[in-house]
Amino acid sequence: MAACGVTAIGLAVFGQGYLGWSKAQADQRFVAAVRAEGRTVEPGTTQVLVVSAAHKLCQRRDGETYSERRDATLSGDEIEAVRRTFGDDDRAFTKVALRTYCS
Repeated sequence: MAACGVTAIGLAVFGQGYLGWSKAQADQRFVAAVRAEGRTVEPGTTQVLVVSAAHKLCQRRDGETYSERRDATLSGDEIEAVRRTFGDDDRAFTKVALRTYCS
């Protein structure tokens, strides 16, 4: 239990990059999780926009001020990319994003 506490404090203080996890690795885990569900993530712009939308979902959830929440609002392009990837299943997008980035 103490080890878990130390790890949690380390993550909070130093962030994921300190422990050898990079943003690019987290992004790839997200894309792999989406593909594991049988969905196609078009490489290039669509992938960049879907990943950005997933990051913003967590930022919006954690935003404390109106300004922080407003800055994390999805753009029209991000919404369209999520729809191209997930269709009408917004809950599937939210689940993968929460499991990959927000935990």
